[in-house]
Amino acid sequence: MTSETFMTGEGILPEVKTPFRMLPELHISLEKLKSQIRNHEKSAISSKVLSDINIEPGNSPKENVLEVSGMRLSKKISSSQALELSHKLHSEPNDSDARIELLGLFLESADQTDLIAARDAYLLSLLELESPYLNSTKINTAVSTQSIYLKKLVLKLDDLQISEQKKNELTKDNQGFSKEIFEIQGGVSYMKELLSILDAPKVQSQFKLDLRPGNLGKKLPTIDLVNGFDPFLRTLCYIPPADTSRNRILEILKLLESRNPLIGYHESKIHEIKGRIRFAEALIIKEEEKIKQAEHQISKAINCISQAVDLVGYTPEKSVEIATLTRFGQICYLTARTYRLHQIPLPHEHKERLKKAVLLLKKIPGDANASAVRLQIDQFLKGL
Repeated sequence: MTSETFMTGEGILPEVKTPFRMLPELHISLEKLKSQIRNHEKSAISSKVLSDINIEPGNSPKENVLEVSGMRLSKKISSSQALELSHKLHSEPNDSDARIELLGLFLESADQTDLIAARDAYLLSLLELESPYLNSTKINTAVSTQSIYLKKLVLKLDDLQISEQKKNELTKDNQGFSKEIFEIQGGVSYMKELLSILDAPKVQSQFKLDLRPGNLGKKLPTIDLVNGFDPFLRTLCYIPPADTSRNRILEILKLLESRNPLIGYHESKIHEIKGRIRFAEALIIKEEEKIKQAEHQISKAINCISQAVDLVGYTPEKSVEIATLTRFGQICYLTARTYRLHQIPLPHEHKERLKKAVLLLKKIPGDANASAVRLQIDQFLKGL
């Protein structure tokens, strides 16, 4: 069955059928949207030629599949304004303002829409994050649509679980719950864990960045770093499919701010989120390979923040230095706690890393967050 067939009804969305495939399936759908835009750009010249000789170019926007016009979403919103925006996007799929306005209408009526609408809205918001023109509104819109989509997906899986349980009772199955029920229960647990892991902070101040290579100078303006690059990354790391924006920002930081601990700070957070997602799956499906993948991501997170710590002065005073040391303590503690949760023996080198974290955190006794992390690590070490 093709992905397009999956999209014909809410009950057969790929992530409803196989929840652990959610992120890969979202990437596939996002690539389809990007492909539609590329095809539109390629056909622009030929369409102009056809219109000049009075041949009607293109087709009408489709109402039953995902496409850049957002027509299926507009139909579910039931707003004449939404329909107008979709027709506009059908003609100009790169019209960012129209897409954000359409998504704003969705957010106003999200409670009255279904899972497919939420999925379409989320994917359209992710499409906006593919552009080098990035701003707070685009990122915060993706945060909101992601949360709505995940919540509706959990509700759908909950409904399926109840339905399967009733079916199980009617058949009076003496073998206990069916395989389908256990699979759905696992999917519900996984999605609820993702809701917790991906609880993203919104960007607080209105700011915009033009990340095109030709717009870069030899050094980043402080205002761009403080109000754009840093807060944007803090939120984007909680949006797994937003690889393009994250990588674009990190590449610029590495080019112009190579000695800034902020790079390792954010790379560490990105790998931590990936690791926690894989651990969430591993805890449910009990696959050794998934645990190894999770450990690999957490190891990357530790390496990245360790490199950032090496860039911090002996007496940390700058906010980025304090944040880096605190982050080192947090990832060390999180890793130790995760090992305990999965009943995996804590490696000796990580015990030493925890002790190092305590010593580093003692350098910033006046910081409340650092003190809280240090206390957690102290308590954990006492329990070994």
